[in-house]
Amino acid sequence: MSLKIEEKILRVNNQLCYFSTNGKYLAIAFQANLIVKNVKTWNTVQSFIFSDIIEYIEWAPNNEYILCANIKKAVVQVYSLNYPQWKYKLIEGSAGLASITWSSNNKHLLTLSELNIMDMKQ
Repeated sequence: MSLKIEEKILRVNNQLCYFSTNGKYLAIAFQANLIVKNVKTWNTVQSFIFSDIIEYIEWAPNNEYILCANIKKAVVQVYSLNYPQWKYKLIEGSAGLASITWSSNNKHLLTLSELNIMDMKQ
């Protein structure tokens, strides 16, 4: 296979590839790697390494941030396209993590967990 053809082949985890809301970028997750491509030029805009296998990705509504999550291990990391050296890491702890999403103002994350509470009196 020629080098030009190999450059156009991308590996993806569980169909984890999403366009930004403005359509300018494509985020692609493969194992612990997150690659952001410019849709017009197909150049890599940014590349990030997550602390574990990526199971979920979501663009912020303003297209500046992207979150990656490993739901099973309750770990979330947020990356910035404008400031690639910046990242935010969230570990949910004993409550776990069922899902996560952005607020509409791009400033907050909403996390949900499944608390399995048992009544020991019965």
